[in-house]
Amino acid sequence: MIKKITFIIFTIFISVSTFADNPNVPTKLYFGHNELYKKPNYAYNPHIIKSKYDYSDITLSITRGCNNDYERICAIYKWICDNISYDTEYEIYDADHCFDKRKGVCQAYCNLFYYMAESIDIRVEIINGITKDFDGNISDGHGWIFAYTKKNYGILLDPTWGAGSVNENEFTKSNDCWMWFNVSPEWMILSHFPENKSYQLIDNPISYNKFLSLTPSNSLWISYGMNDKDIYDMIMNDKLTLPTFYAGGEGKFKFKELPLRKSLKIGHTYTLRIKMITDNMIGIANGNSVIYKNDKWEHEGNNIYYIEFTPRKEGTLTFCIHDHDDVWSNMISYTIDTPTDKDWDMLKQHYPLDIPLVRDVKNLYEKEWENAGIDNHKLLQLIEKHNIKELPLFYTNMGINFKIISIPMSKKLYIGQSYTFIISPRDNNNLAIVHNDNWYMEWNTTNDGFYTMTITPKQKGSLTIYLQQGESSQYSGCITYDVE
Repeated sequence: MIKKITFIIFTIFISVSTFADNPNVPTKLYFGHNELYKKPNYAYNPHIIKSKYDYSDITLSITRGCNNDYERICAIYKWICDNISYDTEYEIYDADHCFDKRKGVCQAYCNLFYYMAESIDIRVEIINGITKDFDGNISDGHGWIFAYTKKNYGILLDPTWGAGSVNENEFTKSNDCWMWFNVSPEWMILSHFPENKSYQLIDNPISYNKFLSLTPSNSLWISYGMNDKDIYDMIMNDKLTLPTFYAGGEGKFKFKELPLRKSLKIGHTYTLRIKMITDNMIGIANGNSVIYKNDKWEHEGNNIYYIEFTPRKEGTLTFCIHDHDDVWSNMISYTIDTPTDKDWDMLKQHYPLDIPLVRDVKNLYEKEWENAGIDNHKLLQLIEKHNIKELPLFYTNMGINFKIISIPMSKKLYIGQSYTFIISPRDNNNLAIVHNDNWYMEWNTTNDGFYTMTITPKQKGSLTIYLQQGESSQYSGCITYDVE
């Protein structure tokens, strides 16, 4: 006798009572809900375990408000993912015990889906085969679903993987079941190999040995918005070249454009385009510092941001996201290829102070020098010309007060040698040069308004350019030298 399930416990009622507005039918899925796949007629279902229940009442409740079979399939899938846990004791294989105990193995998930769909005249076929997880581990005897949305056409889905995952005999619920609903055949075949090839649904079905040889897929590729068919082509052609992906950014952004390679080159320019879903700060770190933060990204509208960036240091380059606990977390990372002379020449055009020649030069405060009128290219020329190992010490935020025309560029000055300083102060600020306790304020003024002074140090110590700002009687240090 068939047991008709007319009861709905409170927790179930809550999950479906508002379904008239279709809250569990997403308008956009990972693989696009308008895609349907033609399936050759293969009606035999050898994996069905006989049921004693009539699931029509509960299924009608779950699918209330749905407009078509696609939406009804979607609602059944969502209910199963939300309400059924994996049986880590591997005892429940059939639909009835799965429904009663709210747990089961993959065959129980599929059988329950089958009977719920059948009760409202939706045709379902259970697929059996092997799977390969994201670490490359092979599992035999897994089951998933092909559900018909119309004659000979339907969709692939895996309610077991959609519900969650098992790690060391502990089941963890998924926070995004839709990853495994209406899955494209190209993405499914990377991890699910059916016993019957007709369920591959791809133009050129692959062999078992080919499946085993495929590079393991990574769900983050899809979560972060990559195209499944591009990934499929790369893996099938053994040309998978992708950066390393990290999980911390799921649900926070999606990639629209990124370099599809594992490594980048110093001095070369790349484009990264993303769609932000949250309000987290974003950045790119090359080395130990984040060099491309939000203020350097261009906003295209519709929460889409892009940036053109250039790797400047060896090691790694990482796209990262800033959470509300003031922590930067890695999302993807690239390795940096060993630079060639051509790479360094390209970097020199854009970031001349990042080439190896100046990497160890001390007091290279490029922003201060640039504020004082010596841009990066000019500073590099002076460093190269005078073989400078240590620049004079430039005090923070003082470069905005004057323009340097010509000054000694090495921090070390020597007793008995003469040095000429040519400076153009801004806002008529007064300047002085102080050598130990000796103040020099007798500047000569050129027709161009430049202040010039030549000094010959006579003793060891420090020599500092000082600035008097506005009407203040106090002088502030700007640039300091060591006299030897």
